[in-house]
Amino acid sequence: ASDVYKRQEIHHYTSIENLALILKNKTIRFTRLDKVDDSEEAGLSCKNIQLSYYTFVSCWTDSEEESIPLWKMYAGKEMHGIRISLDSDMFLKYHIPSGRFYGVDVYSKNEKSSILPIEKIVTKDYLVVPSFNDSEMFFKKVLYVDNPFSEMRDVVQIQDMGNGEGAMKMNLKKIGLYKRKCWAFQKEHRFTLTILPNIWGDIDINQMPKRIMQAVYDRIPPKLSFFDLEINPELLSKMKITLSPICSEAEKVIVESIVQKFAPKAIIRESMLKGLINR
Repeated sequence: ASDVYKRQEIHHYTSIENLALILKNKTIRFTRLDKVDDSEEAGLSCKNIQLSYYTFVSCWTDSEEESIPLWKMYAGKEMHGIRISLDSDMFLKYHIPSGRFYGVDVYSKNEKSSILPIEKIVTKDYLVVPSFNDSEMFFKKVLYVDNPFSEMRDVVQIQDMGNGEGAMKMNLKKIGLYKRKCWAFQKEHRFTLTILPNIWGDIDINQMPKRIMQAVYDRIPPKLSFFDLEINPELLSKMKITLSPICSEAEKVIVESIVQKFAPKAIIRESMLKGLINR
């Protein structure tokens, strides 16, 4: 996407193993919402449409201050992980030669680039809705509310067109936006992709909208359980990697070796909480 949202440094707690994969593959993984740890989000639905099947997220926080709960919950087994910090505008951009591909608008009139190459937007297995070029749909500051379901009651609109035909609209700005207040400690910002299934295995523009809508009605998930987006390689040199507060000397050596091999200019730093938490 273009620079359509406010750029800021954001942070992601993860394992050393995941750090190795992020740096080796130069990608950030998006997880399907029905696979996340918040069971309410995993079961997110509206009007019998299982929205969690079609929503993929990458979860970050904007809090510069280190969080003990986030270290414990997401930084590998028993907190032996790391925290990466990157610019929110981290994804590689691809030039799009035309605004439409197989009849699908892949960017607005003023856009000239995309975080996905055309061949990964529409395939024989799935369609990535090109909402990633809209800041309010792609990069969201999570809102913490008393009841996420009450906020989502009208997020899907279904219209009977007669003759057995129907039309469906989803408010993608709201999907993945709300969590219950008990999660507020995460101070979460997240990237969100909407990926719909193409279970017929062909790209027939005349039939695709109807077929995809039928698959969504039938609560059929896409074949993907995750989706990877490429990081701009230039930003890897600006990545900051914070070691766990209880990082061992051996783990530090492993992190240094991984970084030296795949992102030698990235910055490794000690945790501000080092020495304050017993192993």
